[in-house]
Amino acid sequence: MSNKTPSVSTLEQLEKLIDLKSEERAWFERATDRDLSFLVPPQFSNKLDVDAIRRQFVPNVHEFDESSFTDDPQNEHKFTVSPFLVHRYKNRVALTITDKCFGYCRHCFRRRFTSNSAPCTKSDIERASAYIKSHSEIEEILITGGDPLTLSNGFLKETFRVLREASPNLIIRLCTRCLSVYPERFDDELLSIMSQYNENAPLFLLTQFNSRHEFSEETSKIAKKITRLGIAIFNQSVLLRGVNDTKDEFVALCHLLLQNRIKPYYAFQGDDVKGTEHLIITIDEALKLEDEVRDELSGLEMPTFMKDRDNGRGKIPLIALKASKNA
Repeated sequence: MSNKTPSVSTLEQLEKLIDLKSEERAWFERATDRDLSFLVPPQFSNKLDVDAIRRQFVPNVHEFDESSFTDDPQNEHKFTVSPFLVHRYKNRVALTITDKCFGYCRHCFRRRFTSNSAPCTKSDIERASAYIKSHSEIEEILITGGDPLTLSNGFLKETFRVLREASPNLIIRLCTRCLSVYPERFDDELLSIMSQYNENAPLFLLTQFNSRHEFSEETSKIAKKITRLGIAIFNQSVLLRGVNDTKDEFVALCHLLLQNRIKPYYAFQGDDVKGTEHLIITIDEALKLEDEVRDELSGLEMPTFMKDRDNGRGKIPLIALKASKNA
């Protein structure tokens, strides 16, 4: 697979594309190997003059601000039952199969892990499979990361095979940003693998688009191919300041999603992750936006506005969270 434009991974490359703001340049002066890496995917290297793209992928010194936020607000460490396998909900688990992505989102809620962890191995997959086999209550698995599609088709196919052998009816959610950041990744071999593992039990594609500026002709073409295989696509957006926090921008995003055969599923009020506070809108702002867009969107276009509660206590609709606080 070849890309029309290269990734952007250095300050020198970035300076050739945009005039950096002082707070952006300052990040490069302070960042260490322990921080979330800098990488702009090829799909967006020529769109960095668009604020909705720039704010998602160009780092900012405010990532180092003092904050009450934590590194692991969902308490995934507590619920990790074998290497890379998180069992936070009774009937489903998450396999953080890789720490690598095609581009590193500055709002990443796994930034403690993403871009700087050891890789998941075949033996780790086998241990996860053994755990699932011994826990009959598990009905679903989220294959996530990082981005699973940074792995080879062969490794993905073997992962699907091993997991489904452990639990033949296991529902697979494949979580990736590739429809947005690298749609060409869905080559014929990968599509064939996805189709094969959607036959006897469902495989769903979970993606993340946060802005109308992330769509391309290739996105539309690939989304059509995927849905023709009988694989449903759901989108989980993150509500981000300066990206999708106005009625017009959010409505445009949802229109484009549905037009591209992608169901707007969740709109998350961002997790309280250290390093992201400057990007996250408040719950009150999110509730106001939800109220504004509801008049503009059809039922199919309208996602559920959600919040992950802290300490791994699960998700809650924002409207229910407001009601519980007012009770």
